Amino acid sequence: MSRIASIHRLFLVTLLSLASISGYAQDNITYNYKNKFSFTLPSTLEVQLDDNVQLSYVSYSNGGKNASISKTDVSDRVVWQQKGLNAPSSKQVFEKYCRVITIYAETDPGDVPARYEEFSVDEEFWDEQLAEAEKEAKKVNLKIIKVLGFDVISVNGYPGYYFCYLRTGWKNAPPVVVYQYMLFNHNELCQISFSYHQSEAQDWAKIKNQIEKTFVFK
Repeated sequence: MSRIASIHRLFLVTLLSLASISGYAQDNITYNYKNKFSFTLPSTLEVQLDDNVQLSYVSYSNGGKNASISKTDVSDRVVWQQKGLNAPSSKQVFEKYCRVITIYAETDPGDVPARYEEFSVDEEFWDEQLAEAEKEAKKVNLKIIKVLGFDVISVNGYPGYYFCYLRTGWKNAPPVVVYQYMLFNHNELCQISFSYHQSEAQDWAKIKNQIEKTFVFK
C-alpha cells in the first residue's frame, strides 16, 4: 500500500496548494484522459491550462461534447476549476470555488484490489487518512474542521474508498467541503478530489453524483 500512500500524499499537497485560487448555462462535457479513464463534468468547470496540457474538443449534433486531454510532462495530474479562471474577465469569478483534481497511476499487478469484495480497511486506515489531511492542511495554514464521512465503495464496479471532510477556507473564504476518492482497476488507480465552498453547495454538490455515475477506466 506504500505506492497508494505516496500518491495520496502528493494528491493532498496538490489540492491544498490550489486552495488559494479561488449562474452558468450548464451542458456536460465527457473528458478522456490519455485513453486511461473518462468521466463527465458540467461546462461550468474548465480544465486548468498550462504549457503541458493539450486539450481538443469534439462537438456532436445532439449537443454532446467530448474532450481529449494529454500532457507533455511526466505528471498525470489534471485540474478542473470554475469556468473563467483561465482568462478572468472580472473579479467575480474568483469569489466562487470548485475544484476537481485527478491523479492517475499504474502499479505492479496485485498491488491494488481487483474486486470490491477483496478490499477492506480497518479503523487505523481512516485515522491515517485524517492525520495526513491535517498534516498537509497545516503546511498552508488551513485546518480540518470535521470529518463528514468515509467508506469503502464500488464505483461502476471499480473498488475503492472515499474520505470526506470540511476544512477552513483560504484566508477569509468560506469553509470547503472536500471529497477524496481512490479507485482501483487491476494494475491502475485514480485518485479524484472534488471540493467546493460549503456555502455554494447548490452550485456544485451535484457534481459528486455525476463523477460517481460516469467515471470509467478505459
